Amino acid sequence: MGPDFEVIKILTELLDELDIGDYEVKLNHRKLLDGMLAICGVPQEKFRTICSSIDKLDKLTFEQIKKEMVEEKGLTEEMADKIGTFVRERGAPVELLSKLKQEGSKFLENSESELALNELEILFKSLLKSKCIDKVVFDLSLARGLDYYTGVIFEAAFKGAAQDIRAAETEVLVCVLGDDLSLAAELVSELWEAKVKAEFNVHKRVMKHIDRARESKIPWMVIIGERELNDGIVKLKDVTASKEYEVPRSRLIEELQGRLNNR
Repeated sequence: MGPDFEVIKILTELLDELDIGDYEVKLNHRKLLDGMLAICGVPQEKFRTICSSIDKLDKLTFEQIKKEMVEEKGLTEEMADKIGTFVRERGAPVELLSKLKQEGSKFLENSESELALNELEILFKSLLKSKCIDKVVFDLSLARGLDYYTGVIFEAAFKGAAQDIRAAETEVLVCVLGDDLSLAAELVSELWEAKVKAEFNVHKRVMKHIDRARESKIPWMVIIGERELNDGIVKLKDVTASKEYEVPRSRLIEELQGRLNNR
């Protein structure tokens, strides 16, 4: 829990220092999600697809999510209703954790859930002692990053009215279609050396890249997959305008810097 505590503490310090509005850090645990689904009778092979439905609860109502889980993903209504009793739980970390331990005996009968609750108890005590827990909300519907989160899940979000503020200064998201981390490292390092503010993402599905760029309000994407690699090109995508341009791989930096300067 040490690294999780440190990241959340630094995150709250940075957001406080930036003074960009009232925010909260939503927090959950992957093992708690898995344990919850097991308790509700969801088959293990459906855990990921059901988590992806739960993750939409910040945009859709539970009734809409329930319809998706039952009609499209094959859960029974009873399973979906049980999930609903859990994912509606949201509140102050210490108080909600205590409630789950006292009333949620089924959680304690599941080894994954029990481990998650014990880890969260350590984390919440640390955040309490560091005087930043007032910024944290324990949210059982949070299911971000299913491809890489194995423990604590967290994200910062504005409270109240939507804010038109970019979450980062990142100008370019390097998107590798597949699992070639070395290719991502090569491209993003070139951009960093050229003083372009960039980050990278490695995933087989192009919509995962686009969703990340949109959520983080990153204006440009560099997209490369097997076809682009074979043809010696990359795609530049203007996220706001939804336009794509194919450019030679050798001219990536020049083309990208020109478009960034024009903006």
